Amino acid sequence: MDREKVINFQAFAKKAAQKIEAKKKMKWKSLYIGDLEETIEIRALTDQEISDCYEYSDDDYINDKYTMYYASPTLQELAKYMKQEGMIENHLEVCDSISKVDRNKIVSEILTLSGALGESTVKELDEVKK
Repeated sequence: MDREKVINFQAFAKKAAQKIEAKKKMKWKSLYIGDLEETIEIRALTDQEISDCYEYSDDDYINDKYTMYYASPTLQELAKYMKQEGMIENHLEVCDSISKVDRNKIVSEILTLSGALGESTVKELDEVKK
């Protein structure tokens, strides 16, 4: 390999390593749900966790509820309390308190925070020089 390619790969490798490390840091966000007048915390999910959420059921609605529940310690704590108090039978029922439009927005925020949604930086080049 010639010296120029080695230098380019060293720079590429350094950027790639920085991105890998950045992905290891847990990202969090607070979301205000106006319909409930409450705030919940959500966290980014790993690729494996996203996959697990979307393989949880054959029903997309249940998968969305599971994704919200899984990514939100707030909803997990609320579900635990409501189940103990006999207000719900199943932990995922806590998500039924959130409207469809808010549920879609929350799931979208989780996927964006996780890096699965958003603006791509990939661009097609007209001509690849070799």
